[in-house]
Amino acid sequence: MRKPPVMATVLTLVSIAILCGLGTWQVKRLHWKQGILHQLEIAESMNSTPLVTYTDIVARADEDDLKLIRNVSLRGRWLNDREVLLAPRTWQEKIGYHLLTPLALDGGGTVLVNRGWIPEDKKDPASRPETIVNASEVDVMGMLRHPERANIFVPRNAPEKNEWFRIDLAQIATARHIKNLAPLVLYAKLETGNPELPVKEALVWHPPNNHASYAFFWFSMAGILAVVYCFRFLRNKPA
Repeated sequence: MRKPPVMATVLTLVSIAILCGLGTWQVKRLHWKQGILHQLEIAESMNSTPLVTYTDIVARADEDDLKLIRNVSLRGRWLNDREVLLAPRTWQEKIGYHLLTPLALDGGGTVLVNRGWIPEDKKDPASRPETIVNASEVDVMGMLRHPERANIFVPRNAPEKNEWFRIDLAQIATARHIKNLAPLVLYAKLETGNPELPVKEALVWHPPNNHASYAFFWFSMAGILAVVYCFRFLRNKPA
C-alpha cells in the first residue's frame, strides 16, 4: 500500500468537506423551496381573498416568509402620480416595464402594488389612460409577499434619474414621498375594471426548483474526488 502524501491528503479531505457542505446546503434549499411551492399551491387553491388592512400587512411582515404567500384583497385609491416603472422586464419576448403604483388604503397606510407588465411605448402615462384610474376607490386582489431579491447582476436604482431596476421599498418611499409604506408588496391578479394593461399574467410566480440536481452534482463531485484519490494514492503497487 502506498503511503499517501500529507499535503494531497489534506487538500483532498478539505475539498471533499467543502463539496459535501455544498451538497448539504442544496438539500436544505430543496426543503425550503418545496415549502414555498406548497404554500403557493395553498394560496392558489383558496376560495376567498380576505380584505386586509395596513395593520394586518405590517403584522404579517414579521412572520416567516412561507406564511406571506397568500391571496388577499386591498381597497383604496391609486396614487398614480407616484408610480414607478421597473426595468427592464420582458413578456412574450418583448421588452417593457413592471408598473408599480402605490395604493392608499382605506383606513390609512399605503401598499406598493405591482400591477403587471406594460410595453416600452406605454411608458408615458398619457399613452395608457386605462391604467390611470381616478375613481375614489378601487379593489385589487393578488398575492401578498416580500419583493423579489435582486441579485448582484441587477443594476442599482438611480432615483435622481428616475431609473428603477429593483424594488427597494425604503428608497421608493423616499423618492416618491410615500408615507407609511407597507413592508410587503401586492402582486396583482385582478383589479377594479380589470384593464387589459398592465398584463398581470407576467407576474405569475413559478420559482425554479433545481436544488435536487445541484445537490446530486456536488455529492457526485465529492465521490469522484474520493475515488481519484484512492486510485492515485491508496491502490497497491504493481508487483
